[in-house]
Amino acid sequence: MVLPLEPDQVTKKLEALKRHKTQYGASKAYLESYMRANELFDRMKDIPLAPGAEDVLLLPSGTGVAAGSALPEGALPDGAERRVRVEGNELVFTIALNPASTANVETDLSAFGYRSDRPFGEMPKIAVETKGSGHKVTERGKALPADSVKVSRTPGQVEVRIPLDQLGQPEKIFFTATASAGKTPLDPLPWAVLDLGTTQ
Repeated sequence: MVLPLEPDQVTKKLEALKRHKTQYGASKAYLESYMRANELFDRMKDIPLAPGAEDVLLLPSGTGVAAGSALPEGALPDGAERRVRVEGNELVFTIALNPASTANVETDLSAFGYRSDRPFGEMPKIAVETKGSGHKVTERGKALPADSVKVSRTPGQVEVRIPLDQLGQPEKIFFTATASAGKTPLDPLPWAVLDLGTTQ
């Protein structure tokens, strides 16, 4: 959807962005790239992710399909599969290259919990970066112990398990991830809303 803006609205938008002093100071060029004569919107559809259900294959288009579904031509342009599921009390994210690949997979993901009965600003916002043989975990930029999540690797694959307790026992999870195979960047996942289908 496209919403045209009047010049005074563009000015107000820039002034509003400048009030976010830390973000604007660190990412001025990026934030100013949003200064245009229109606003672009997309309606994100929640991706159902009921606990105990089969894996969901996350697509670069921002949608999800049940793992094992027939995919349209070109649905995985980089050939990598990104799967997510809830297993027990954990959100499990896996990225796997072509089975013949032995490249080291690294990922940088963000998972933000949401509950209707708690302000979003108070909910945990977890980031996990896997690099080489290690990983680091942060919550709103503050370091958490590495063992607060589980990371496992095999050639051509990495799996990250985040306890739902770390995400505030959410009803929904806002999720995104970038990844690379060796030094080659893979297609990033746009933000998606994972609906756990139950109030924890």
